Amino acid sequence: MTLFVAVGTSWMVRAQPAPQKPLEGKLESSREEQLAPQYKLGRELYIKNCSHCHLAIPPEVFPSDTWRALLLDSYHYGRQVQIDFRPEKLLVWQYLRDYSRALQEKEPVPYYFAESRYFRALHPKVPLPKRPDAASCLQCHPGAKADNYLRLSAEWEEKP
Repeated sequence: MTLFVAVGTSWMVRAQPAPQKPLEGKLESSREEQLAPQYKLGRELYIKNCSHCHLAIPPEVFPSDTWRALLLDSYHYGRQVQIDFRPEKLLVWQYLRDYSRALQEKEPVPYYFAESRYFRALHPKVPLPKRPDAASCLQCHPGAKADNYLRLSAEWEEKP
């Protein structure tokens, strides 16, 4: 039965298309009151399951194609991981899919922050490390562990 659920969930994640039109606006991941009710459980499950090993980054940082690949791949950034939240994975996928953005035609699927044009667009004047990672987010976003990326360090609060 467990194998059936795992295979079925993976198939549903693969089969569900990304939204045609990307969402517009600022990062909303720390503002739960702005989250549509049908996505609240998916968001909670995403934060609970993914923040065990690293910061749960906002869905807007990557396109939906990246999130799909990450949810389906058990080899995760150099580590073998057991993503075993089977039925819940669909709820997580729906949240990530609908709050992320679409790729442009012929754009490669980014796997790292530095490759993501959305990440770069969200940080236009930030001198980023050569390969930024989730841990480097804490330098400018002190509330990141609590999923608050809107609160900035004092250094960045004053900059436009």
